[in-house]
Amino acid sequence: MTLGQLALQYMLKELGHGESGRNNWGPDLERYGMGKTKNGTAWCAKLCSYALAQAADELGIERVKYSSGARRLGEYASAHPGAKVIKKQDELQPGDLVVNRRGAVRANLGHVYFTLQNVGHGILSIEGNVGIFPSKVAPYFHQFPIPEFLYGVRLA
Repeated sequence: MTLGQLALQYMLKELGHGESGRNNWGPDLERYGMGKTKNGTAWCAKLCSYALAQAADELGIERVKYSSGARRLGEYASAHPGAKVIKKQDELQPGDLVVNRRGAVRANLGHVYFTLQNVGHGILSIEGNVGIFPSKVAPYFHQFPIPEFLYGVRLA
């Protein structure tokens, strides 16, 4: 099993967990921060960093550097040993980390999540920090073409 595939399994364990009390807040988000960040900030990358760390520890391999920023996490994941950048959306596979642009094209904002399944005309994903409070980790569907798509990362 690859790092990405095992991280996806950790993401699935988090289904239904997420915000509580107020937006971008709660004990689950504090856990995803792993002592590196505080409550009150966007958490899609925290969740993915957490899943990647748990998977790397289980596999006994080097962790992807932690980031609470989506685009930065994508950069760190791309630099991980054996990682492959995926430029074509239709080539995404289960366990691939997906980095999307968020907001204006020139904005350096992003969103990150894991591919659960490629269904031919889109992907099913597992992600957090989507929608209104209280946002929970949940599956989502992204139809091709995904306009915000920047790239995917396949982690060995």
